[in-house]
Amino acid sequence: MYRQAKTIASNETPARVRLNCLALLATLTALIAWFIMGSPCVAQPDAKMPKSEASDPVYVESGIAGVVLQNSDSGQQFIETHGLGTMSDDGLMHNFYENASGSEILDLIQHPGSNRHSFSEAVFFRPDCFPLGAVPIKSKRFVSSRGVKLGLGASDVRRMLGRPHEVKTRKSGKVTYKYTCDNPATCPSLAKYNVPTYTAVAEFANGRLVKYSFGYDYP
Repeated sequence: MYRQAKTIASNETPARVRLNCLALLATLTALIAWFIMGSPCVAQPDAKMPKSEASDPVYVESGIAGVVLQNSDSGQQFIETHGLGTMSDDGLMHNFYENASGSEILDLIQHPGSNRHSFSEAVFFRPDCFPLGAVPIKSKRFVSSRGVKLGLGASDVRRMLGRPHEVKTRKSGKVTYKYTCDNPATCPSLAKYNVPTYTAVAEFANGRLVKYSFGYDYP
């Protein structure tokens, strides 16, 4: 019996070693992927988007979903690919799109007098923030050029955009971060596009981003 037990143990040992080696290899692979690709909980900047003006502050976004702000060529290409969005007009022209799962809405805003399909502002949010119809597109998530996406924590947004210029907390518990630039010496893109201000606003509920707007304000 002792010999039989010894034989079984010797047969099982290599199998256990192989399992331990496979588990260690899987862990190392995951760690390497984490360092290369970044944490899956934090969105990575959209590699397809051009960088913001080199001398603009870190909170200035260049665009989203392939649309470059103040660039009619990119806006035209987006519309040729996805079609016109559900539109509304409150003095500004809004074009609404929803992601593939219907969990996010993107509003691309065109200012009066701007070039055709040149969008100056972008907003994305949960459908329950502002229910409306929107044209579906294939994008899984909407991610800004700086990597901002819905669901991020406030600390993630601060890490990406820096300390907000204004913080407001409502009685409901919602928190708003606001970033503003109205000085062309600080934000050279203001002079480039002949606009007065750039504004970005991040809104949080229960500590998570539920709405994010950014772009060049209408004069």
